[in-house]
Amino acid sequence: MSNSKYLEKFRSHIQVFEHLGGEPGCTSQQVKDKLIAVGTTPDRASDTQINTAKHEARGKYLANLFLMNSHPRFAVFVAKLKADSIMKKQRETNIPKQSRKLLSTFKLGTNYSR
Repeated sequence: MSNSKYLEKFRSHIQVFEHLGGEPGCTSQQVKDKLIAVGTTPDRASDTQINTAKHEARGKYLANLFLMNSHPRFAVFVAKLKADSIMKKQRETNIPKQSRKLLSTFKLGTNYSR
C-alpha cells in the first residue's frame, strides 16, 4: 500500500475513534509528563495548559503511530532517532567510551519487515 493510501486509511481510523469519544494518545500519564515538563502538575494546571499538553501528546502519538506503520524505512529511521537519543543520554551520564562506541556503530538490519 502506498503511503498516501495508508494516510487516507489512517485518517479515517482516527476519525472513527474520535467519533466514538476516544482521544488518541491522551493517556493521563502522557499528559502528566507534558505538564511536568513545563513546570506544573495536573492538579495546578490551567485548562489551557491541560489542553495544550493533550494536543502535544496526541500529535506525538499519532506521528509515531503513522511513521511506524506506514513503511519499514520510516520505522528504521525512528529506531535510529531513538538510538541517537540514547547516545545523548549516555554521554550526559558518563557511560564508558567503549559502550558509547558500540551503540553509535549499531546498525538496524536492512531486512526489517512488518
